[in-house]
Amino acid sequence: MQFKSSLLALITGSVLFSTGATAEGSYASIGLSSMTYSEDMFDAVNLDDYSPLTLDFSIGQQLNEHLGLEFRLGVGLNEETQSTRVNGVSVDASFQLDNYWGLYVVPALPVGESGSLYANLGFADVEATAEVENKNNGMKVEGSGEEDGFSWALGYRHDLGSNGFQIEYGSVVVSDEFDLTGISAKYFFEF
Repeated sequence: MQFKSSLLALITGSVLFSTGATAEGSYASIGLSSMTYSEDMFDAVNLDDYSPLTLDFSIGQQLNEHLGLEFRLGVGLNEETQSTRVNGVSVDASFQLDNYWGLYVVPALPVGESGSLYANLGFADVEATAEVENKNNGMKVEGSGEEDGFSWALGYRHDLGSNGFQIEYGSVVVSDEFDLTGISAKYFFEF
């Protein structure tokens, strides 16, 4: 498995940046992302896509109703293990998204008086760990990897006064080696 490109950022994945129908101001958010990690080689070794979950935090500055800046950090919550056979050998293959961070520009389009559609466009870095165990002899091989690059997300933010919620879908890091996409739900508050 190639984990140099180790996936992060939800997401959300990810999923980074938010802007709302609010004018200028600072905000923070907390949320959960459900991601999908896949590689082309998974089919050849009978592996399904992995489904990492992350706890996401962000802090941002809304420059005006059409533009914001955001920093995002995500921490992996689960390790997933799958069993398969490779060349007649039984193996367990585990994957964990360790963490991600990203910096984003967030253009937004107000929708009504309390909502906005937005895009997160920026740079993210993802770290992940994988382990393969030969079930016949107990031998284990573990590796960690890191990948960085362009990150994007599309979302909707709904203001409820000085707080609200947002949902988004995006790619944590765009890579030729793997896909790491996710959907997230977040609660935000302005300060």
